[in-house]
Amino acid sequence: MAEAKPTLTEWRKLYHAAIRLKEIAPWQWMTEADIFGVQNPETRSGAIFMPQLQVSLFSCDARQAMQ
Repeated sequence: MAEAKPTLTEWRKLYHAAIRLKEIAPWQWMTEADIFGVQNPETRSGAIFMPQLQVSLFSCDARQAMQ
């Protein structure tokens, strides 16, 4: 089964998110001790990252993680 191609709206959202990431410049203030996570607002799935490990610690469904 072929995956759906991103729409123009989805590309715009990604582009604006990249601009925002550049604006907040986390590489200037985050340290190796910081831990951060990201979450897909539509599926509520996400990942937690630990830069000192240089990998994603794990991916999870946020609803399961909060139970």
